[in-house]
Amino acid sequence: MFTKKIIAFASVTGIILTGSSAYSATNINVHGIIAPNACIATIVGGDNLDWGITQHASLNQKAFNNFPAKKVTLQFNCPSPQSVAFWATDPNQDSVMVGQNTDGRTNHADINRAFGLGFDPVTGNKLGNFTLNPVSTTVDGVTNSTTFGYTASGAHNGTAFGRVNTKDWAYNKKEDYTPWDQGTNKPASGQSISWVFDVEPQLNHGEMITNAQQVDWQGTAQVNVRYF
Repeated sequence: MFTKKIIAFASVTGIILTGSSAYSATNINVHGIIAPNACIATIVGGDNLDWGITQHASLNQKAFNNFPAKKVTLQFNCPSPQSVAFWATDPNQDSVMVGQNTDGRTNHADINRAFGLGFDPVTGNKLGNFTLNPVSTTVDGVTNSTTFGYTASGAHNGTAFGRVNTKDWAYNKKEDYTPWDQGTNKPASGQSISWVFDVEPQLNHGEMITNAQQVDWQGTAQVNVRYF
């Protein structure tokens, strides 16, 4: 509406001045910038999680080996209230081992929810996997440890999110996740947003991993963020 008013005023002025024998012309220049409501996203504690050295002899040779989880926090700081969603990709997808679920949660046994940890340099076997298990979200001081939102939007642009229980699932690489507002029953919106995850590794049976040399296991979750 502001632009339309300026154009109309300029047009009227031009018509009035055309009746004069002498006139000068000048411009009305209109300019503005629309900035994206870009949030600043950071990962606290997740840039280098290290479980140190494990002796091969201490591994369960006949079953999967679960390691204690370490917490990481995905944080967003936005210039104005905003809903956010994230998805993660796995550059080591080919090495994902299908393992065994833990704590009643669908995680290590689902190839879509597990991230790869590489291959044994001697046997070629898959070393294991790790999962991102949601713990809680906090949006402008309000914490929700019960539910979160998800959508299977392959283009990462969907805004129709369903709600699921936090304790039941690890992150699914084919879905986008968003913090959930229990009061409005829709994606939460805020300026200060954080999401806590348990990063939980699970290694293969000890007998599937060589004991002839040191074996390094490592994996990566590449996190992407969008706003809506």
